[in-house]
Amino acid sequence: MLNSKEDITTYKSIPKRSRTQVFQPIALDLEIEHSDLSSSDLDSSPTTPDKAQKQLFPTQNNKSHEPNSQLAFPQESLKVTRWEDVDLIHTAKNTNEIDLPELYFSRHYDPKNEDTAASLIGESSKWVIDVDFPQMIKSGWIGWKSYYLYTITSQLLGEVFKVKRRFRHLEWLRNILLKTYPGINIPPLPEKQVFGNTTSNFLEKRRENMKKYLIILAKHPVLMNSEAFKLFLKCKDENFSSESQRLEDSSHVYHFDFLNLQDTIDKIKTKFENLFTSKITPVSQDLVNIDRELNYIEPYIKDLDFAFGGWIKAQNDSQKNFEAFNFNENPRFNQILEESHSFQVNFFAKLNNLSLEIKEEQMKIIGMQTALDSYKSLLKDYSEVESLIMKKIERSATDEDSSGRYIKEIEELKIQTNEMAERLGKIENTIKNEFVWYGKEREVHFQDSLIGIIESQRKRYKTESDFWLEKKHQVLKW
Repeated sequence: MLNSKEDITTYKSIPKRSRTQVFQPIALDLEIEHSDLSSSDLDSSPTTPDKAQKQLFPTQNNKSHEPNSQLAFPQESLKVTRWEDVDLIHTAKNTNEIDLPELYFSRHYDPKNEDTAASLIGESSKWVIDVDFPQMIKSGWIGWKSYYLYTITSQLLGEVFKVKRRFRHLEWLRNILLKTYPGINIPPLPEKQVFGNTTSNFLEKRRENMKKYLIILAKHPVLMNSEAFKLFLKCKDENFSSESQRLEDSSHVYHFDFLNLQDTIDKIKTKFENLFTSKITPVSQDLVNIDRELNYIEPYIKDLDFAFGGWIKAQNDSQKNFEAFNFNENPRFNQILEESHSFQVNFFAKLNNLSLEIKEEQMKIIGMQTALDSYKSLLKDYSEVESLIMKKIERSATDEDSSGRYIKEIEELKIQTNEMAERLGKIENTIKNEFVWYGKEREVHFQDSLIGIIESQRKRYKTESDFWLEKKHQVLKW
C-alpha cells in the first residue's frame, strides 16, 4: 500500500479514466464457470495445477473425474480462476515484481513434508474418555423444561475426573474453540433432533456421538491442551457455569468497526459492487489446492459412510428375521437360536463402533472446511476495507478541503488492514499445518478402521462357523 500523501499527489496526475485501473488492487475474476477452467488460468500461481494435482491427488492419474476447484465464499459461491489485470501480469517477469502487500504471497507448501507432519501429529493423546447413558432431570411445569445430563468420565495421567454435562455445554465448547482457534480443524456436532429425542435409541446414539466427538478433540495436538477442553472435562459441576462464562468473556473475536456513517454507506456500496463484479483479494493458491482436495474426497467418504450404514442395517434386519423363527415342537432347537443370538449381539456392537470410525472421517473433512470458512470470511472483510481505502483516496483527491481528514482516516484504516493481513497470514499457516496433520491422521486412522472392519467380520464368520458345526453334531445325537 502506498503512503497517503503520495497516493493523493499521484492520483491527481493521472487521467480520470485510468485512475481505477492504477489504484484498484489486483483481484481475481471469480465468475468463470468450472468448465472454463484451464491450465493457463492460474499461470501466476507458485504451483501449477498439474503439479498441484500430482502432489495432492497421487491416486487420480487414471480418473476422468475432475476435482472441484470451487472455493466458495459466504453467500456468493465465488470461484477463483484467473487474475483480473492480465496485462499487468504479463509485464512483470514474476509475481513478486508487482507492488502487492506481503499477504498476497505464501511460502511454498509441501503437503508431503514428513518432518512437518511428524511435528504436528506428536504423541497419542493420553486422555481416556467415556460417556455414560444420560439421566433425565425433570424441570418446569409438567416437565416441559426437562433435560438430560451425561456423566463424562475422563482420565489423564492416572487422575480421574467425573463431571455431568448437558448437550448444550458441548455446543458451548465447540463455539469457544471456533472463536479461539480460527483455522483449526474443529468437527461439527452430532445432529440435533426435535422429535423423538427421548427414545432410548436416540439417547444411546447421541451418547456414542458425544464420546466420539470428545475423543476426536482429545487426539488433536492443539485442542487437547486447550483451556476450554480441560475446563469441560475437569471443572466441578457447581463451578462450570461461572468458569465457562469467564472463559467466554476473555476470548477475543476480531471485529472491524467502520469509522462513521459515510464508511457504513461505502461498505454497503462495496457489498453491492462485489455482487455484480465479483472481485476479491487474491487468495493463497495453497488454500485453493486444499479446498479442491477436500471437495474431491468428501463425496467418497460420504458415500462410504452411507454404504456402511446400509450394510449394518441389512445385517441387523437379517438377524432379526432369523431370530423370529420359533419351533414350538422343538424347544432344544429354540435354545440353539437363543445361543446364536447371544454371540451375534457382540459382533453387531463391534460393527456399530466401527461405523463411528468411518463417521469420524466425514466429521474431520467438515472441520477442515469450517477452518477454511474462517479464512474466507476474514478475507472478505479485508477486501471490503481495501475498497473503502480506495474510495477515500478518490474522495480526498476531489475534496481538497477535507483531504487532511481523509488522510488521517486512511492511516487508521491501514492499521486495521495490517492487523487483518497479519491475522490472515496466521490463519493461512494454521490451515496448512492442520491439513498436514489431517492427512497423516486420516491415512493411519482410515487404514486401521478398514482393517478393523475386515478383521471383525472374519472373526464373526469363523465363530459362527464353529458354532453351527458344533450344533450340527449335537443335533445328530438327538
